[in-house]
Amino acid sequence: MELMDEASRKQYPAIHLIVTHGGSIAIGTTLGVLALAAWLWAADYPLVFSAATAITSPLVFLVLRSYAEMIRIIADMLLPK
Repeated sequence: MELMDEASRKQYPAIHLIVTHGGSIAIGTTLGVLALAAWLWAADYPLVFSAATAITSPLVFLVLRSYAEMIRIIADMLLPK
C-alpha cells in the first residue's frame, strides 16, 4: 500500500522513514535498551539499574510503536497519494 507520493517523500523524508521503517525502529531501539540492561548487569552496576532498564524496555517499544502508527495515520489522511 502506497501512503505517500514522490513529492511528499522528497519534502518530508523523516515522515517517509517513520512510515516505512517505524516498526523496525521500535524493535531495534527496544533491543538496544535490553542490551544496555545486560551491559549494566555485566559491568557490575547495582542490580536496580539493570532491572529498571529492562523493565522500561516494553514501555519504550509501546511508545515508539504507537508514535509510528500515529505518523502513519497522519500521513495517510493528510499527505497526497
